[in-house]
Amino acid sequence: HVKSWGAALILANATRQNSDSSNGVDRWLLRQYPDAMELEGAAQQFHMFDNMSRAEQSHLLISVAQEAAAAPSLRDASLKAWLTGHLHVLETQSSQGLLANPQLRETLLTKRNRNWLDKLDTAFPNFGPLFIAVGAGHMIGADGLPQALSKEGYVVKRIQ
Repeated sequence: HVKSWGAALILANATRQNSDSSNGVDRWLLRQYPDAMELEGAAQQFHMFDNMSRAEQSHLLISVAQEAAAAPSLRDASLKAWLTGHLHVLETQSSQGLLANPQLRETLLTKRNRNWLDKLDTAFPNFGPLFIAVGAGHMIGADGLPQALSKEGYVVKRIQ
């Protein structure tokens, strides 16, 4: 028996062209820098998904299926926007689809950013300047991680 969130993850991964879960930027960084601090591991992510209500899980699956139908053009537009620094395009996209649902946005984005901010607050005094790598969705908007760090008084610089 696969839960709706599990089916959503399977579908999302299946729609990525030339996708291999071991090839993500996060995996590469962790291989290159074995002493790196992980803000959130796979177990924490699975726990987050598993604690979603049935309604949230259903909405997640439906949203992923809808986004999969538009996957190549949406993915290309997102990548181009990210690479060219047009974050307003990503902000517009993040207010549609999956993250348009307030509960999913809170669970998948906002709450995680707050948790990471707490973890980073304890890391800065011990490590000084940090390089932080997270998914693009966590970088944009009023509830994005850079904005939260800036509000706490940190200097945030996007590396292009």
